[in-house]
Amino acid sequence: MPNTIKTISIQGESLFKDKGSKHFGFVFNVNSENEAKTQIEAIRQQHPKANHHCFSYIIKDGNQVIERYNDDGEPNNSAGLPIFNQLKKYELLNTCALVVRYFGGTKLGVGGLINAYKTATEQAIENASITTIIPQVTIKLSVDFGEISALNQTLKQNQTSILNEAYDTSYNVFVRINEEEMLNLSNLFQHITTIKINEV
Repeated sequence: MPNTIKTISIQGESLFKDKGSKHFGFVFNVNSENEAKTQIEAIRQQHPKANHHCFSYIIKDGNQVIERYNDDGEPNNSAGLPIFNQLKKYELLNTCALVVRYFGGTKLGVGGLINAYKTATEQAIENASITTIIPQVTIKLSVDFGEISALNQTLKQNQTSILNEAYDTSYNVFVRINEEEMLNLSNLFQHITTIKINEV
């Protein structure tokens, strides 16, 4: 089974109400921490009068997994952690969930807050479209000039598109492939004697 990632393909939204408080849930795909922060800020600006903007995101960056959650002024672990736990429950990566709360005048208590943030997140995920993708990596292939045609012919036969090419003391091409294809690279290019393969 190849290494796969479950993530959001179409953003999901929800509205959960409890004792007058409104909790707007959002869940969407992000591929970097900067992208998550940008999206969170955009939703903050759409809801400037909300009392809290609580969030969590889990992002796979190479072999590193970045996990963050934030209570944004709610009692400790009553908002960000329940949001985070829903992302874990659905095994989502490269995903950010945000719940915007408008206080309704009646305190929910910690248990009520946990339930509200959990439910708003879960409903947003249920309203989203989830997809499974195979992570890709960028590879640099280098060969002596005499083997350029052999390399390009092999790439064409394998239906691998070239992102970029460069010339220095050798001919270099950059390609993007699925992670599990990395295992087959040495076999694929075994007839090219001067090839060097490096992950970028």
